[in-house]
Parts: sequence; C-alpha cells; structure tokens
Amino acid sequence: MSICELKNVLTKKVISVTQEISVFNVILIMVENGISSIVITDDKKPVGIFTERDVMRLAKRSAEFSKIKINEVMSKPVLTVDINSDILEVYGIYKRNRIRHIVVLDLNGNIAGLVSSTDIVNNLGLEFYLEFKSVLQIMERKVLTIEKGLTVMDAVSKMKANMVSCIVIEEGLRPLGILTERDIIRILRDGHDLNTLIINEVMSQPVYSVESTASVYDAAEILKSRRIRRLVIVDHNGMTCGVITQSDIIRGLETKYLDFLVNMLREKEVKLKESQKELREKTVFFDNIMCTSKDVAIIGADTDLKIKYYNPIAENIFKTKLEDVKGRTLIDLYRDNKLDESPLQEAKTAIQNNSDYDYCMSQEIDGKKRYIKIKMFGVWSSEGELLGIALMAYDTTELVMTSEQMTKLANAVEQSPDCVVIANMNGIIEYVNPAFVKLTGYSREDAIGKTPKILQSGKHNKYFYKKLWKTILAGQTFSGVFVDKKKNGDLFYEEKAITPISISIAEKKHTHFVSTGRDITINRKLEDELHKAKRFESIGVLAGGLAHDFNNILTTILGNTNLAMLLLNPQDKVYKNLSDVEKATMRARDLAQQLLTFTKGGLPVREAAPIDELITGTVEFALKGSNVISEFIIAKDLYPVEIDTGQIHQVLNNLVINAMQAMPDGGGFKVVCQNIDEDEASKIESLEKRKYIKISFKDHGTGIEKEDLAKIFNPYFTTKESGSGLGLASSFSIIKNHGGLIKVESELGKGTTFYIYLPASVKKVVIVDNNENISIKGKGKVLLMDDEKPVRDLTSEILQYVGFEVEVVKDGKEAIEVYKNAMKTDVIIDAVIMDSTIPGGMGGKETIAELLQVDPDANVIIADGNANDPVVENYKDYGFSGVIKKPFKVNELNRALNKVMSTKEPQPQ
Repeated sequence: MSICELKNVLTKKVISVTQEISVFNVILIMVENGISSIVITDDKKPVGIFTERDVMRLAKRSAEFSKIKINEVMSKPVLTVDINSDILEVYGIYKRNRIRHIVVLDLNGNIAGLVSSTDIVNNLGLEFYLEFKSVLQIMERKVLTIEKGLTVMDAVSKMKANMVSCIVIEEGLRPLGILTERDIIRILRDGHDLNTLIINEVMSQPVYSVESTASVYDAAEILKSRRIRRLVIVDHNGMTCGVITQSDIIRGLETKYLDFLVNMLREKEVKLKESQKELREKTVFFDNIMCTSKDVAIIGADTDLKIKYYNPIAENIFKTKLEDVKGRTLIDLYRDNKLDESPLQEAKTAIQNNSDYDYCMSQEIDGKKRYIKIKMFGVWSSEGELLGIALMAYDTTELVMTSEQMTKLANAVEQSPDCVVIANMNGIIEYVNPAFVKLTGYSREDAIGKTPKILQSGKHNKYFYKKLWKTILAGQTFSGVFVDKKKNGDLFYEEKAITPISISIAEKKHTHFVSTGRDITINRKLEDELHKAKRFESIGVLAGGLAHDFNNILTTILGNTNLAMLLLNPQDKVYKNLSDVEKATMRARDLAQQLLTFTKGGLPVREAAPIDELITGTVEFALKGSNVISEFIIAKDLYPVEIDTGQIHQVLNNLVINAMQAMPDGGGFKVVCQNIDEDEASKIESLEKRKYIKISFKDHGTGIEKEDLAKIFNPYFTTKESGSGLGLASSFSIIKNHGGLIKVESELGKGTTFYIYLPASVKKVVIVDNNENISIKGKGKVLLMDDEKPVRDLTSEILQYVGFEVEVVKDGKEAIEVYKNAMKTDVIIDAVIMDSTIPGGMGGKETIAELLQVDPDANVIIADGNANDPVVENYKDYGFSGVIKKPFKVNELNRALNKVMSTKEPQPQ
C-alpha cells in the first residue's frame, strides 16, 4: 500500500447537509461531531463547504444564526479532486488556493471523503520529521496574543484582522490559555454574548506547549497523541515565542516531501517501463527516509535475499561495511558474523504466507554483549506482488537489562518477608505482596481497591493519622509502630515506613505511596516480658532486703509456738490457742513465700519428684467440700521432672482456687498431663528445643476480659475484691525459675485454660515423706551459726529438745574458730547449721569455703532466710550437704539434720 495515493490518507467519514439548513444547526452539528468543516450538498453532489474560518467571519452576527441559511454564507464553489488523484496534486491545490480542506469524489461524482493537512500528518508517519532538529526551523514566529481579562469579541476581531485560527491568552508574557476557531464555534452554539464574555472564562487550558529546543518529531508526536492541531512554543523562561501547527509541519517538510513524491512517481514510471519486480521504489524509500535513523539498522533485499540496501547502523550491528555487502546475500552476511541462518529461511516462508517475522539474538558489539531485536517483513507492489524483503534491527540491550532489573525487583518485592503495599494518592490500594497476605489474612482480592483503613485497630487516635498524612503529603517519609488488626480480628504490631513515590518516569510529582512494614509482634511480646521481669526484679530488690529479718521473726514465732505445742497436751485449751498462732504464722509464711517467689529470690530447691501424684493430691485436696468436680487425664509414660515440690504445690493450689472462684455455681475442672518432644517444643515461643511436660488446667467458669489477659501475671493485679494479686504473679515466677512457661487462654462465658510447660529430667524420682508425726531423736553435736540471738536461742532449744548437743556462734569467723578448736581437742562436730546471710559478717557462702579447707568432710546445712540468695538452689555446688528454709517447724529441722547426718560414715568414739 503506497502512502502516495490519496485514497490511503483521506477521511472517509464526511458529514454533509442540505442548502436549506440554518447556520445555527450547522454549528451544532460541527460541535457535536468535533469536526472543522461540513459539506453542503444538492442531490448528493457537493455545492459548497462551511469551515471554522467561515464561522469566524460571521461571529458578529451570532444573534441571526438561526435565521441565516447555510447556502447564503458557505464557501463556493467547493474544490474537489478525484479519488485516484496523487497527493502531489492535492498538495498543489492547497498551495494555490490557501485552503485547508478538499472534497474527494468517487468515479460517480459522489462524495468519497475529505482530505486535510491533518490527514497528511497522521498518515505519512513521524519518520518524515526526523531530519529537522528543532521546531525553530518551521514554527510561525509571529504569534497573535491577547492579555487575559478582555472579551471574546476582542479576540475574534484580532483573529479576523490577522487571518489566524487561534490566539494565545497571556499573563506576564507567559501562555495562560488558547482560543481557537473551534472554541468560538462552541461559544456561539451555547448562545453567549461575545461582547460581554471574558476570554479567560472560556479559553482552552492548560496550554500544550514545547520548548523551542524540541525537535519537530517531538512536536508532531504531541499533536498526534493529544489530537490537537497547534502547539505554543516557549523559550527557556516559559515565555511565548511562536506557534507550530500541522500546516507548518507540512510546509516545513515541503522540499523533503516533494522530493519524496517525485522520486516515488519516477520509480512508478520506471517500474511501468521496465519491471514491477524491481526494488528501486523501496530502495529510494530507504535512501531518502530510513537512512536518517540513528538507532535502527535497515537492510533491503530481493526475493532471493540478495542485499539491495544497507544503512550505516547495519554496519555497526553486523560489523560489515557497505562496500563489502554489494552483490552478497543475507545468508552470506549471517555466515560472516557466525549467526544462526535458520531464522532467514523461517522469515522467508512466513513472508511468502503474508506474515511478518520477529525474533531476538545476541551479538558481540565493541567487546560487549548486546541484545538485538530483528523484524523482517515483505515489500509488496500495489498489485500484491512480493518485491523483496526488508530487515530492521535495533539494539534492545538497555530494554532487556531494564526488564531484567524490573523482574529482579518484582521478585524481591514478591519474596520479601516484609509487607509491601502500594496505594495511589487517594489511598486506594493497588498492590500488596504475599507477605502482606500472610500476615493480615486479607487476600489480594480483599485488599486491592480498598484503603489501609481495613487494618485500623482503633488503638491510634485521629491525631496519629493526621500527622501521618501531613508528613507524606509533604513528600516526606512517615515511620512508626502501628497497632493493626488482622482480618480475623487479632491485633499485631507492625514497624512501618510510608513513603511518597512516582511510578511513572514522565510524572515529576508524587503519584503513589509505598508502605513497607515488618511484623514485630513477637519482639513486642518479648519486650513486654522483659519489662515484666524488670518489674519483678525491682520488687525483688525490696522484698529480698526484707526477707532475712522477716523470716527470722517468723522463725522465732513459729519455732516457739511449735515447741510449746510439743510440750502440751493437745486437749489443753492453751494448745488450741497456740495452734491458731501456728496456723496464722504458717499463713504469713505462705504469703511471704508468694511475695518472694515472683522476684529473683525464692529460687527453687529442685529434686526429681512424682509430679502426677503431686497434681492429683493438690487438686483433690483443694476441691474438698466444693461443688466443683475434677477430671484427670495423665499420660502413663509422663516424663520425670525436677521441681521444688513446695513451690509447684503453691502454683497448683493457686490455679485450683482461681477455678473454684470462677465457678461459684459449680462445674467441671479438667487437668491434662502430656509429654512434649523436642520438635514440638521448638515450635512454641520462648521454649528451648528439649523435652517438656505440658499440664493443662481447664475450667468452665466466667472467663477473663480480653484486655485483662495481658495483666493477670502482674504483681498486685486482681479483679477480686478479696484478692492480693500475688497468686498468679508468684506462679509465673515459680514456673519461670523452673525453666518453664505458663500461658493462658480465655473466652468470656466459656471458661479459662492455663498451660504449664516444665522441663523433663533424667534424674530418678525421690519420694519424700512429709508426715508431720515422724519423730526421730537426734544424737550428736551441732554447731549453730546465726546473727539473730532470738533465732539462736530458739533453734538451740529445739535441737536440745530433740536430743542434740548444741554450740552457738553469731558469725562465720567465730564458727571457723570453734570448729578448729574442736578438731584440736578431738571433739566431733556432727553437723553445722549456717545462716545464709550475716549482715556485716561472714555468711554461709563465705564461711563454708574456709570451713571445707579446715575439714573437707564437714557436714553443713544452709539455713535460708534470704530469698535473693542463689546459693540455695545449687547448695551442693558450694559444698553444703542440705538446706532448710526459714521459718521452719521442729520436725522440719529435725528431719533435715537426720537426713544429712545419715549419709555420713559413723565416726569412732
């Protein structure tokens, strides 16, 4: 198909009217169809034409438009050309008559279409403009301008006087808007008074403009893409310096275009005389048009692939000079460059079947690997005969590299563990990555088209979001920690940064926001645990400081009371009073123990123990007399554990009491004990990869409020009127000090479940008989060290009561001296009881280190009156044989002494 033929460029859709129609109706038709001219016919034959220029000429008579018939004002006679005319002929008519529209007739004299300068520009192709470097070469330097604030009639008068189709409205020598003939037609249609209508109320804006340094190619591209007919040219200061229209482009190309048409016509004549198989028409086309290409290699060949045309860019890509390809074929060229020849044959077959052929290849150019895009297509005569083959090649390396980079970037975003969200300036989500879907539970379909409000949890006030929008709209990044909500309603913490970006290279302003966020929920939980531990530690400092004195006082009270009860008949009235004192003292000891065990102190003295019996015994005893029924499911092969039975008993008792209080009307209390292996433990937060036992306590009571769940292990937090707030806090500390974990789940109205994880042990279980009625008489000499005289006196009296010989000292220094003297006189000290803490003197830890140097076989018990002393938990590592906690009863002290003394070899008398 030749672009030289008129039928290939004309506008076939032509709107025509009869001669009797009014000018006003014609204007309506032109505005509604967006056309610049309309043909007037009589019996389907064109008799005149009415254009935008004619409307301008009649502007002052706008009030009479409905009364004026079109045949009174139309331009006539109408200029016509035959459909078989050449564009060269049409161009000559334009030039001689200074018109912009020509009616094209078919062989029967009927209207076949219209052809205008716009049609020529749109159909020739932008490659015609490549040789012009700047619009300065062809633009109209005389620009008709008018200041804003004047009337439309002022503008019309200027346009008519200067015979131009547009006028530029300026403000301070800079283009503000533009008024064209088409705008005036629209204004007249709407019935406005041109004498009163202010021009800046109806001008077209914004003004499409280019700088004077732009190329004609750029200007033509804008005209075509924007579907406009004129551009304002501005200098580097943005001031108006010219106007370029489609007509200017045609005129600017006149010499080139005429040369092209002449060559085409000459080619046509030569072909008619010689042979239509010759490729001269295409060769001239390449020589005059395509050789101006700076990026595209162009090769023309005949049907036998013999090279007929070869431009300079082809020399660079195929590394072969023009003089070296004369008389050779494309196959020879490919072989010289060691390229695969098979695409040539495939292309030839495709072209013979009336198809184009595209493929890509890589080529070494200037020592660098380059990617080349090849397109091959047939060159056909107007009769449909294949004249030859054209090959176009262009370097796509940068495009390939950019594509690879974009692919890598896309993969990185898709595979990123961080949440990525892209939203437009209105906050509408356009993209979310898989990490977002995984974290929030919202699918891409759920999120795209919505706003980030779907994640709002209500934990941030309006000022938080106001600051966010103020920051990002100012072009800055907003970062912070968000408390967001998942699709299922769960809250999570996200460390997020929101940044304004532009995703379009052409756009210089921000078009979108990108949010990158990282789930820090676990970190926040760990921080909360750390804060909780620090709170415990601060309380522990205070509690530990009081422990020594407090326990010494309780020791004196409990020991004296217990000793007095042993000397009385249980039927004695005083015995009952003393029993009440003992119970009160024991209650004080329990409360003190609860306070101390959630601090650093209260470290467990652990031994392997039968946890199943401890659980069943504690639960059943606590539930006696209540309307709560217990159920036990305990694994038969339950792992052994190493525990402080007293402390674990305290935990179990706290949980049972809580369950009973949550079920005032009775109900079921279920206890499940099971083993947890290493792999399962590694999946649980805060647990090491080792074996554990898991104890579950489930009640069907009132449940716990969601906002209270995070606080129930805090000291002094309670929802009960009579509660101390120490039960669960001490339970938390005890389990933690055992290397375990305690968790809770609850739902209002359905109940609460506590989960306890305790590390499994490889030690054998030791069954401890806690029968209070055991009475073993003591025998031997005991050295007692304590800084408190009441404690020394009481403990000495208890030891003598159960049968021991006693010597007392007040500190470690005195104890070492007494022990050394005893060894010198062959006096045997069977056991030593040392207070763990001696204010201002040597305590148990310092004293035993020296004592074992004196006698490595010394039998020493540490008496714990300070919950902060870590020696108690690992007493054997320091050389102690046993431990007893203050305050203690008579039988507890007696049992501890007999236990350690029974492990020693009998001494000679």
